[in-house]
Amino acid sequence: MVYPEDPEPKIGKIIVFQWSDGKLVQIAAKEIKGAAYSLVEFNGKLLASVNSYVALYNWIDHELRMECSHINNVIALYLKTKGDFVLVGDLLRSITLLAYKSMEGCLEEIARDYNPNWMSAIEILDDDTFLGSENSYNLFTCQKDSAATTDDERQHLQEESFFHLGEFINVFKKGSLVMQNIGESTINTQGNVLFGTINGTIGLVTRLPEEFFKFLLEVQNKLTKVIKSVGRIDHSFWRAFDTERKTEPSNGFIDGDLIESFLDLSTDKMEEVVKGLQIEDGGMKRDATSNDLIKIVEELTRIH
Repeated sequence: MVYPEDPEPKIGKIIVFQWSDGKLVQIAAKEIKGAAYSLVEFNGKLLASVNSYVALYNWIDHELRMECSHINNVIALYLKTKGDFVLVGDLLRSITLLAYKSMEGCLEEIARDYNPNWMSAIEILDDDTFLGSENSYNLFTCQKDSAATTDDERQHLQEESFFHLGEFINVFKKGSLVMQNIGESTINTQGNVLFGTINGTIGLVTRLPEEFFKFLLEVQNKLTKVIKSVGRIDHSFWRAFDTERKTEPSNGFIDGDLIESFLDLSTDKMEEVVKGLQIEDGGMKRDATSNDLIKIVEELTRIH
């Protein structure tokens, strides 16, 4: 329920439906103190972000009963879960990591990113790495330092990687648009995450082995010298993480669109890019050829 004079909704409902005999029937409704911005299944329970708090509900005797809640947000817009961990995306306060303590029946804050990012989507990459997008069309990742020796260090999610996409992402979803057959690819990618933008673009973020990442970064740097963009805008300038508060050089991301543009180059330009590149072949390093790089890039295109 929304009133024009209220800065945010004060009353809302979570409505429970059941599919039975070919019909969708309402079987319960839970009044809540605000708007439910996100609902996710969590260990057989219902997790909801409602205005500034995150609440966990049990389904008991055909009704929703709150078990616990966590209040430390401006507006909690997004929720993602993995095991007993909950990632919260806030309107203003970037991302926060919570842990559900089943014995105590509570949600405990583990760590948060203290940078003021206006979030538009979030995703959990693994137990320690989290992906986010914000309203200035940027992507970034945060890392939880599990090996930290002090409580203060453990409570900080450190921003590790930055990238300017140039489009407003409003959804992340783990998965791929193509079927991957075991043994078909020689490139070991992990944790494919699809994203969608308000312009209708569908893209993919994936994780690469460190050595392969370094190789592609070298290819990317060479391509930026060979391919001149429209308006001669420097690639590093365009892909730099940029908000009203700060600017960070692109780091930890490879521009897949730029890498794939190698396939559109003339033979002479291809040779210019591969000059000085080395690839591993049978445990030994050798000079790469344009055919080697064509095969690598074509294999990358088959990931999405």
